[in-house]
Amino acid sequence: MATASGSSADDLEVTTKGDYAYITRRGNGAAVLSELAKGSLSTSATYTNDLAALGDSGVASAWVDTAGIARLLPSLVGSPASTTSAAPLGRVAMALRFDADHVELAGVTRGGQTRPVTAPSTGGTATLPADTMVALQVSGLGDGLQQAWPQLEKSIPGGTDQLKKLQDQLGVTLPGDLVTLLGSSTTVSMPKQDLSSLDSELPAVGAKITTTDAGGADALVTRLSTSLGADGVVKHEVAGD
Repeated sequence: MATASGSSADDLEVTTKGDYAYITRRGNGAAVLSELAKGSLSTSATYTNDLAALGDSGVASAWVDTAGIARLLPSLVGSPASTTSAAPLGRVAMALRFDADHVELAGVTRGGQTRPVTAPSTGGTATLPADTMVALQVSGLGDGLQQAWPQLEKSIPGGTDQLKKLQDQLGVTLPGDLVTLLGSSTTVSMPKQDLSSLDSELPAVGAKITTTDAGGADALVTRLSTSLGADGVVKHEVAGD
């Protein structure tokens, strides 16, 4: 039996209940059964609501109460409890899903300072070219940035003066333009290509953004390309609204 460093099998005990065997440090079995008698995770409204927001649980799923872990961590490592609230950390739910032509790892965060974001209603990533090698889709980046901006603005080196200078250089207004550009759904993908040539060439990368102001986002990409000296390097177009 594998045991933690510095312990032996004699330090452990096995307690059975129903179809399960619980391996604990000796003397803790009864306490574990007592906690189990108070209810299981499947009866927790918080847990079930988080998984409902995630959608299809796929072939494997995970749920983490990061705020709860943060509260327990000081006692686990033997340090004084922090006076900082862990609530902003919230919770994370993830699912690994397989489809006929792709693998998808989907996730949602809930319960923190930002508004919970639900999984895309499409049930998968945006429509992508057949030669796509890898893609990442994130929902709610624009809203998340809008809500987090007051704290981010305080952390910018140089304060508001430096921020104004940056906006003038790039020809943008923050956070509004960036919120528009990130939109409600952002998908970044890379087609199949010879990655050994990256020392001499830029990789081919594409992005598809769903936003409430597609025209404004397109104009913003033009301004940024000009400001950064990337005219002709970045190709972009608007489809629909």
